[in-house]
Amino acid sequence: MSRDFMADLEARVHQAAARIEELQRENLRLQAELAQLPLLAPPPPPPAPAEVPARAEKSDKVERAWAKERDEIRRRLETLIARLESLLS
Repeated sequence: MSRDFMADLEARVHQAAARIEELQRENLRLQAELAQLPLLAPPPPPPAPAEVPARAEKSDKVERAWAKERDEIRRRLETLIARLESLLS
């Protein structure tokens, strides 16, 4: 059974290696093709977002919710860091 497994594994590795070689050749071909193309001007910057009137009440709720979530994440990370530090000490 292990020989079948190894044979299958070897076959898959050979297929993957062949695919990588094929992709490397394609990459070289595309790089050469790209070098032949004339340079284009960079795309224009995206338009500025339209200003939406902010609702102070909604903004405050969002800010408080974010602060609560951020504090919870910070607390959990500090707990994890303390645990890892204790393992490394």
